Amino acid sequence: MGIWSHHDSASHSLRGSQGELISIAVCVEPHRLEGVLDALAGASFPINPEIFHKAALRYQYGNGREELEPTTLVAFPAYAGQLGEVEAILERCELPRRYLFVKTLLEDLHGEAERYPGSAGAPYAAVLLERHMPAV
Repeated sequence: MGIWSHHDSASHSLRGSQGELISIAVCVEPHRLEGVLDALAGASFPINPEIFHKAALRYQYGNGREELEPTTLVAFPAYAGQLGEVEAILERCELPRRYLFVKTLLEDLHGEAERYPGSAGAPYAAVLLERHMPAV
């Protein structure tokens, strides 16, 4: 039995003056990594990113088909009130919004599935964010 025997992420949160503590993950093409990190360094709050060079996006389609897209992943915590600034930085870097993934920090710490529903108009039903690309 772990120390979180009665975990219910809906009833627990980590909050500060700028809202709930969240985990932000950004998928970046390897050749754009340095530019994105430089841009994030200009944020009004400190960002200490964790970088996963062999990450992947697994797209799941309604018919059961899946596609795997290798990517580089930049992950870091922030407060919900700081998300707008991160979005603006990524927009200036011309990164599509679909490459930004957000969940609560408690969900991230507990290792819950990093599954996100497809956005409106997306051809896929869901996307799974994998920090370590599975062997093919």
